[in-house]
Amino acid sequence: MLIAAVLLLLAVAAPFVLYPVFLMKVLCFALFACAFNLLIGFAGL
Repeated sequence: MLIAAVLLLLAVAAPFVLYPVFLMKVLCFALFACAFNLLIGFAGL
């Protein structure tokens, strides 16, 4: 439960610490990585 609270705090504080455009690019890359992982996982490659 403590880890979830820390992650939530980091997610809320991230736009004030990092550049918003950089944060958006990181989140887009993370979304692409998740989608690519699912695609490769279901294809069995």
